Amino acid sequence: MRPKKHETTGLSDLLRARLEQIINLKYELVQLAGRMDWEWIDGEIAPLYSDKGRPGIETRFVIGLLLLKHIYGLSDEGVCERWVYDPYFQHFTGEEDVGAVLIGQCSGGSIATIKGRFTETRSQQDRLVGLSYSSRAIMM
Repeated sequence: MRPKKHETTGLSDLLRARLEQIINLKYELVQLAGRMDWEWIDGEIAPLYSDKGRPGIETRFVIGLLLLKHIYGLSDEGVCERWVYDPYFQHFTGEEDVGAVLIGQCSGGSIATIKGRFTETRSQQDRLVGLSYSSRAIMM
């Protein structure tokens, strides 16, 4: 089932620190996340989801993990492990609050599931690789 769309609250919680408050907004991943057209990516991925079953993981989260994995040459488990400890990885995948990190949300299985959906159509996979190469060019 298609995941819910990510909605930026913009509200600050008294007990939680916002990622934007603790990270360097000039860092390459922060700038890349701002330049990415996440709505377009979500629209391209939408046909791969079924109308039945439990809601899927947010598109930005999973696509962000796939891009980070490819950019930094990490394994499925490696990107998930780094995501837990790296606030820049968390920001890139759409997290807003430091305290909102859910370790169970990031697993090698979630990446493998979405990769399986991409292998069904070669054109979708080519788009993801092209997006990854363009993101590398922006970072340089």
